[in-house]
Amino acid sequence: MLIEELSKATSVLRGVVAGLDGDALSGADAAMLVERFSAISKLAGAGITICAKRVNETGYFERCGHRDAGSWLGDLCGEPTGASRSLLATAGRLSDLPGLEGAMRAGELSPDQAAAVARGGAADPSSEAELLERARKGSLRELRDEADRLEAAARSREQDEARYARIHAERHLRTWLDADGSFKGRFSLAPEDGALFLSGIEHEANHLFDAARRAGLREPREAYMADALVAVVSGQQSYAGEPPASPAHPPTPGFSGTGPGEQPVAAARREAPAETRPGPRPGGRPAATILFHVSLEALRRASLAAGEECTVEGGGHVPLSVVQRYLDSAGIRLVVKAGCDIHSVFSCTRTIPAAVQTALSARDRTCVVPGCSSSFHLEIDHIVEFAKGGKTKLSNLCLLCRMHHAMKSQQGYRIEGGPGSWRWLPPPETPGGAGHGWDAPEPRREAERLFAP
Repeated sequence: MLIEELSKATSVLRGVVAGLDGDALSGADAAMLVERFSAISKLAGAGITICAKRVNETGYFERCGHRDAGSWLGDLCGEPTGASRSLLATAGRLSDLPGLEGAMRAGELSPDQAAAVARGGAADPSSEAELLERARKGSLRELRDEADRLEAAARSREQDEARYARIHAERHLRTWLDADGSFKGRFSLAPEDGALFLSGIEHEANHLFDAARRAGLREPREAYMADALVAVVSGQQSYAGEPPASPAHPPTPGFSGTGPGEQPVAAARREAPAETRPGPRPGGRPAATILFHVSLEALRRASLAAGEECTVEGGGHVPLSVVQRYLDSAGIRLVVKAGCDIHSVFSCTRTIPAAVQTALSARDRTCVVPGCSSSFHLEIDHIVEFAKGGKTKLSNLCLLCRMHHAMKSQQGYRIEGGPGSWRWLPPPETPGGAGHGWDAPEPRREAERLFAP
């Protein structure tokens, strides 16, 4: 009976999608349908999780020629095996987390949200309600960070060190040529090495992003990151924003103003006055740093207690011993926190950055607009504009992504509040009034069109 009802519902949904004409919808209707389809997707994810658990328990996947339920589920759903195994891990924890199971059955959580709640709840069952509330109101990134924190707090010092040692021992870089001729690879690094890697690559990717926009090019962020990787490892990274003339930037068909076979941004660089042309950085190395966040009391006692922070930006939790090893090294910044407040900012770089800028980066790790969570190409914004008397101090600064910064600067949007209570407000003339910034889709859509990577 259950299978028949689900088959009927699937048939109805298939008919709805087959007859869907997106061009005929108003913006409001399209948004409403996205909400409905999202609810269906979450319910489907809950159903898959519950049923896949039973497939795993009964070993039915073996009849389909698979060695484990993760590979069977991955092939069936067209998902990576790792994602399928994460879903099965969530399923295995449902019996101990009734609140999570209830939220999934109600269609309140996506599979990724459920996985984060399951991880954190397994580490600390008393946190289940708080995690569910965070899943409903916060971003997925914030939820994952909290789950990581709970898992780290649940580990003993010995377990933490053993986990780190295993990650380091299993570090690797593997490459291969795919069937279509593309060069591919995968790697695994210790958290602080990954943070150093990202720092150098993202620094160069931001330069490439700016240069491409000036040349009228628009590509995904992943493309700029790939180009940045080639530029950095080949020692051809740019200094003032122009990408190197290398195979990382192939010719763009149909773009006028360049010579045969020459990329637009390289041509722009060639045509610049000699005294303004950027050169490679001295030594051909990126301006890369590692940013650690650590609790003040942990540093004082030289050990971590439950709930205290010891993380590397972009890499997650690390043992305190990792921070201690880097304290005398150049190229790191250390943000010391007393509770939720930033106590001090230390830098071991030869050129010491402004403490307020480091503190801002440590506090606002993503765009602060609720629901955004973009971490790419963030820009510093005065909450109260400098021209209106706003001071350049931490309490009057925040980080915004390029799109939201443009909306605030050019369209009258406002950001108010502070960490944990940011509010994104539309201009007074926007339909819906103050406090309903996300109800005004047209200006936001135009900004997305102009500034999307």
